[in-house]
Amino acid sequence: MVLESRTRTGQLGESLVAERLTALGHTIVARNWRWRRLEVDLISVLGNLVVFHEVKSRSGCAQPPLDPAHWRPSAAQQGRLIRAAHAFMHAEGRAWNEHRLDLWLVTLRAGQAPLLNHMPGAWDAGIARRSTQKRWRALR
Repeated sequence: MVLESRTRTGQLGESLVAERLTALGHTIVARNWRWRRLEVDLISVLGNLVVFHEVKSRSGCAQPPLDPAHWRPSAAQQGRLIRAAHAFMHAEGRAWNEHRLDLWLVTLRAGQAPLLNHMPGAWDAGIARRSTQKRWRALR
């Protein structure tokens, strides 16, 4: 029962973020994109920029803690998201000139409008600066 509730909260948060991105001119190219055991919540494109979105949703909070340390994925999860981003770019077979990893904090409050907080480029370290040849070999 708790897992179903968490799943619904997560799906609702992702849907709200997808709507916001579309309103901002992004094209959603994938939702819950998977490669092996890795997953990216949302992937969008705006011009020549591909953005990988991690969505963290919470319900029942009167006011969310805005300190990113409360929401930010662990170092291990960040590494998995970076590997998934590399796998996506490789699978697409296209050279992306610009890419970014964003974090969305969605707070669902009973009887009130949801709060969406966006942290663009929440953790980009390493996504573009690694040797792609070594990186792709490691992904296979």
